[in-house]
Amino acid sequence: MKKVRLLLTVLVLISATINCLAKPRLGIETGLNIANNTSSSNSVSAWGNEYSYNGYLIGPTVEFKMPQSALYLDVAGLYSKKGIAFKNYGTATVSYFEVPVNFKYKMGSPSILATYLYAGPYVGWGLSDSYNSKFQTFDSEKTDFGFNAGFGFQMLNNFQLGLNYGRGFGNNTLANKFSYKNQLWSVTFTYYL
Repeated sequence: MKKVRLLLTVLVLISATINCLAKPRLGIETGLNIANNTSSSNSVSAWGNEYSYNGYLIGPTVEFKMPQSALYLDVAGLYSKKGIAFKNYGTATVSYFEVPVNFKYKMGSPSILATYLYAGPYVGWGLSDSYNSKFQTFDSEKTDFGFNAGFGFQMLNNFQLGLNYGRGFGNNTLANKFSYKNQLWSVTFTYYL
C-alpha cells in the first residue's frame, strides 16, 4: 500500500508541473501486448508449459513539451488487457485501466523523422478478470503498478511507432499455488491530432 501511495504522490507532483509546460498534444494510442510474465515457479507441471498471452491496449494520450528542450512528458489513460496462458489449461486475463506517466527524450527532427526513448511509472486498476474453470480460483490484484521503458520513431510530427517493456509489481495467483507478476512487451501506434 505504501508503494501505491508513493506512486500516486509522484503522479500528483508530475501533474502539478503541467502548468509550466508548453501546449499539450492530444492523441490516441493503440497496440498489441505480448505477455511474458515472471512467476513464482517455472510452471505447474499438470498445466503444461507457459506461453505468451497476446492482449491489446487503446486509449487517449497527451504529450507535453518541456520548454527549450528535447524532453517531453507523456500521460495516457489506457484500457489494457494482460494475462497468462498454459498449454493444457488455457488462459487467465485481467483488463486494466492504466495511467502511464513517461518522460520522453526525442532525437532528430520530430516534424520529419525522430527517434525517442522514454521511461516512467504506471498504475493500473483492475476492471475485470476471466479464467478457465480448470484453474478453480484466480486472485488478481485490484491495483497493479510498475514501470515502463521503451523507444520508438516519430514521423511527420503526428505518427509514433514504439516498442515498450512494462514490468508490474502486483501479484496475481492461480489456483492458490501459482503466483505471477505482469511483464510484457507492447508494440504501439500513436496518432496525434
